[in-house]
This record gives sequence, structure tokens and C-alpha cells, in this order.
Amino acid sequence: MRISALDHTLGHNPERHELVFRVDDRLAIVRRLDRLGIDYVDAGCPAADPSVRELFTRARQECHLAHARLVASLRLDAIRQSLETDAAVRFLLDAGTPVVALSGCGWHAGPLGLQEYCHRLGEAVSYLKSRGRCVIFRAEDFFDGYQADPHFALGILETAKASGADVLCLCDSAGGTLPHVMREICLEVRKRFEGTLGIRAQDESDLAVANTLEAVEQGFTHVEGSVNAYGPGGGSANLCSIIANLEYKLGHTVVGPDNLEGMPGVARFVADAGVPPPRRQTPPDDEALLHTVDVRLNRRLKSFERRFVIDRMRLLESLGYDLRTAPGTLELLVREALCPDLRPFEAERYEVTSHSALYGEAISTATATVRVGDAIRSESEQGAGPVDALERSLRQCLFALYPAIAAMHVTGYRVRPIGPIEGCAARVRVALDWFQSGSRWTTAGVSEDLTEAAWMALVDGFRLPLMRLGERGLVLMPAAADTSWAV
Repeated sequence: MRISALDHTLGHNPERHELVFRVDDRLAIVRRLDRLGIDYVDAGCPAADPSVRELFTRARQECHLAHARLVASLRLDAIRQSLETDAAVRFLLDAGTPVVALSGCGWHAGPLGLQEYCHRLGEAVSYLKSRGRCVIFRAEDFFDGYQADPHFALGILETAKASGADVLCLCDSAGGTLPHVMREICLEVRKRFEGTLGIRAQDESDLAVANTLEAVEQGFTHVEGSVNAYGPGGGSANLCSIIANLEYKLGHTVVGPDNLEGMPGVARFVADAGVPPPRRQTPPDDEALLHTVDVRLNRRLKSFERRFVIDRMRLLESLGYDLRTAPGTLELLVREALCPDLRPFEAERYEVTSHSALYGEAISTATATVRVGDAIRSESEQGAGPVDALERSLRQCLFALYPAIAAMHVTGYRVRPIGPIEGCAARVRVALDWFQSGSRWTTAGVSEDLTEAAWMALVDGFRLPLMRLGERGLVLMPAAADTSWAV
């Protein structure tokens, strides 16, 4: 069965304070979701946020989507005036999206009463349809409302459907519905309504994915969620998990088998694009972050060592590091404080040259120079780009003394500009993901020079596992110079 998917990672939500996406990042995410094969991308409420309006304006010019359709959203209770003059409705239509999502309460209408509420809902859906929009109606709190007053909950669905809504999406807004209850209610709704039915579940009780799958099993063909389960409270349903379960385990088609392998890359891209709002870290926050390091390491820190590590953390954060996303760099700070004399190697310098040949691929050559004790070693290697060439040359320098690094691999890297951008000039943060024998870690480097930031992340990435082995006495640390190294 073909299932359509809507991603609302970028959707406006006043309760979501843990992530901020810049407009450039949002546009990049939209393009990645389009290539993944997502059907709808809810980019937010244009009436609530000027940056959302900017996003829709730029998307019309910069996003040439091949598959996905952008969605602008609005709550029914945000409409204060007549539909022709209301500012929120005007912003919604000015967004120029082919699809709009209108949310209405599925539980009670407050002082309006069911008849008046349905009248307003019907007018709004009909008006949006008359403007050529595909309309997704989201019945907020539907499952709680159905259990409290089935007449009201079903009544608003009937009104939305009769007024022309293309999709009726039931929302488990509080995230408290159990799967067997979800199954029963979805089955009843499916019996009453033809056409496309959708499900949007919250994860307050860790049931969002299971509840979404239950709805699909009852004939629902529209699923909503967010990449990496971002959202308020317990988070939204994880769209990546939903798609994987639907395709791999239940045999449905969402993005198709050719696109499934791209989901991990999209998830990492979104995670790296989302940043916390600017704020100054306070000492308790730094302490809490420090406690994420291995407990055995934490317990060994004396008070003066702990102060040293926190001071270093604050310095790096002021330079643009995000140690929450670079746990390897944070662990290295702790290990260096505990064992300041344990230095597997010192990074002396690097050189990188890149050139392209006519009708040929670009070639990068890097030379890395390291010092171990009094000995110096330099190696040059070619690679697929400057970062790969640097990694190969640094690995070649260290392998003769530390053969254990053969099992270490860089599995991916990400680059993110930080601070103000002037043309091509920007301070950048490079994050490298590493893997060795079941262990994973991430290191980071920050600089105004992209290559230097990558070099810093590479050096820390190689140094950390050698520090781990050195503390256990499993790596021989050279104590004397080897003159055969000298350059």
C-alpha cells in the first residue's frame, strides 16, 4: 500500500525551544527531504513567525522541488476576522504553498458550541479550497476528545470532509493513547469516512511510532512525524522509524527502497543543522555536560582538575565549539587533565595542495608532520579532497608506532558555519565521526580556515583512542628519539 509522509521538523511550535533552524538551514533541509522522497514538508505557520514567511518567499525562488510539496499551517482559533480580511489567513495564502494544514480542536469548542465551531471550520476549509489549495485538516486532541465526546469529535471530521478537506488527520496531541485504544478508534473512523485519513502522534508515553503503525494497519494512508523525533514534551513520532517499519516490516511503500539508504544521512544532516538558541552557559550547565563523560573518568577528577576542565570547556564554547555534539573532544579534555604527561604525539604542522586537471577529477595532496618525543615524522598522501588527504597523511605518520590506529575509521564529517557570514568568509565548525571496534566518538575543530578546523578535529580523533590505550598500558609511548625518523 502506498503511504504518504509529511515531515513537520520545521513546523512552528512555540513549545519547541531546544532547536533553532536558520532560514538557510531550513531550505537545505527541505531540499534533502525532497530528494529522500518525502511527500509533504510542513515548514511552519507564516502568521506566527517572520522567518517562516522569509522561508516560503525564498523557497519559491530557490527550491525547485521534484517530489515534495511545501505545506503552510494555521490554527482555526488564530482566525480573528472575516476570512477575506484576516491577517493570518492572508499570510497563509501569501506563502504560496500548494498545500495548507488547518488545525482545529477535536475535543470541545469552548463557549462556541459544536454548531458554531463546525460552521467556522466549514467556512475556513471551503475558503481555502476555493483558493486552489489542497487542505489537510488536523483534528487536535482527537483521541482524548473521542473518548470524552464521540459526537463532537466525529462531528468536526464530518464538517471538514463535507467542506472539501483532502486529508483528515487525527492527532494524539497529548501522546497518551494506548495502541489498543488507537486501533479501536481508527477502525471506527475508517468505517465512517472514505478518502485519505492521516495520523499524527506525540511521544509523551513512547508510543508514537507504535500508534502510527496501528493507524496504518486500520487503513490510514497519511503519516506525520519529524526527523529525529524533534518536538515538544516527549517529541513527535520519529518519521525515520515510521518509514523504516512501514517499508521493511510491513511491506508498504513510503519513500521507496531506492531512497531508504539515504535516511541516516538526512537524520544526521538535520541533527547538525539544528542548533540551540544563543545563550550563555552557566556553571551548572557545564557541570551537567561534564557528567556525560564516562562515570569512571568523572570520579577520578580532583577539584582543581575539574575546575581546569570546566575552564577549558568554557573557552572552547566561546570559540564556537558545541561539546554536546562532540563527546570525543570533551572526553579528551578530561583525559588530558587526568594525565597531562601522557602525550601520544604532538601535531607539528600540515600542508595541503589541491588542483584540478582539464576533464579530470580534482586531486588533493597533504603532508602531515608530527612529533613523538624528540623524533619528527612527515608523510605525504593523496586523497579525495583535502580532509581525506589530511587523514591519510596523519594516519601514515602514526601507523609505524601505533598500529592500533589501523582499526580506526572516519565514518563521516560535517561542516557548519558559525557566527556572521560575509561572502565566503565564515568561522566554521568541523565535526568528524569515528568508529573503532564497536566504539564511536565525535571530535570537532573550529577555525576561520576550513582545512585547519578539519586538521584539529583529526588530531583529536586520533589522539583520543591512543590516550585510552595509553592509560591502560596497552600503547608503548616512545621515550627516546629514533634518528631514522628525522626530517
